[in-house]
Amino acid sequence: DEARKRGISVIFTSHQPELSLRFADRIVGLTEGRIRFDHPTEQITESAIEQLYFGKALEQDIRLVK
Repeated sequence: DEARKRGISVIFTSHQPELSLRFADRIVGLTEGRIRFDHPTEQITESAIEQLYFGKALEQDIRLVK
């Protein structure tokens, strides 16, 4: 909350999606160095996380970078 109040960005890397979903405003999912998704946290689905961690192929790579 302090970083948000001050307008400071924080980059956090984790293999614990539940932690990321709890604290992040936006999540970028990577596989083998490729962006698989980049969405606000509230748009991240359980299916997207399963695909990222369990190797199921995404129908398409999604890049939503502002």
